[in-house]
Amino acid sequence: MINNKISIIIPTFNRVWCIENAIKSVISQNYNNWELFIIDDWSTDNTNEILKRYENDKIRYFYKNHSWKLPSVNYWIDNLISKDSSLLFILDSDDEFIPWILQDVNNEFNEKSDMVSYHYKAKFPKHINRKSELISKWKNFIIADYEKLIRGETHVWEFPWFVNLKMLWDIRFEEACVNFMENIFWYRIARNWNAKFINKEFIFVDSSRKDFGEEDNLTSYSHIFERAKLMIDWFDILINENFLDALNSSKNILSKWYLKQFQWCIIDRQLKKWFNSWMESLKYWDIKMKVKVFILWILFLTPKFLLPLVLRIYYRFK
Repeated sequence: MINNKISIIIPTFNRVWCIENAIKSVISQNYNNWELFIIDDWSTDNTNEILKRYENDKIRYFYKNHSWKLPSVNYWIDNLISKDSSLLFILDSDDEFIPWILQDVNNEFNEKSDMVSYHYKAKFPKHINRKSELISKWKNFIIADYEKLIRGETHVWEFPWFVNLKMLWDIRFEEACVNFMENIFWYRIARNWNAKFINKEFIFVDSSRKDFGEEDNLTSYSHIFERAKLMIDWFDILINENFLDALNSSKNILSKWYLKQFQWCIIDRQLKKWFNSWMESLKYWDIKMKVKVFILWILFLTPKFLLPLVLRIYYRFK
């Protein structure tokens, strides 16, 4: 069996409380043909001091300003990655690998190297209340094509993935918006290749977050309006790039996209954008969607300081 090289990048900023756990989860793998790049976006804690201890032939540390996560990843792909690497994984600095994963994905790649990516289930700690994902219904694995993705039958960006670097070519992460751009990336590459979803938990997500009191973006007042602005940009790109594909495949998915954009426009009080989204989407909304929109008006009428509480209730019961 071929032991293909797997390249891993950990973007980080002020994560001294968890970054070592992420690094150790790579080092402790029962598979050895990997390289690790840690790109630190000018942390102001003592991340720099700690991470320099780990530097060696397989682990490289960069203290560099990229402003945010995805430009770091794009820079790394273009400038740092080994030419003989076969697979890429982006490991968030507050996540941890389960010890067998690199060996397993190497086996998957050897068995079926014509997939653009290999997706697994994430394991969440008990304090994160998360609904079961679609992937949990799959017996072993599923091959997902672009039609399944665009119809919403699979939600690729929700699942941890290894990307096949031999197929990546010039496709990169969208940098026009600061966050939530991973799924745009998946739409772009899915037009040409299929992805494989494996029904196994392999990564422990947000493993230390509760211990350090970090709040979820949806319920934290300090992040909610920033998130709304980003989500509006996100859906603009999503709709503009995939409008015809979605329309040919299913009007229902466009209806859902417009509904979500409409929701975030209300939260951010962007009335002009809200009106445009409403006018465009009327032709796609059925009665059920129109009822949801009526309920969402509560958000528009809600005083700003109560929005995190209203959103928490909305997301729990929607």
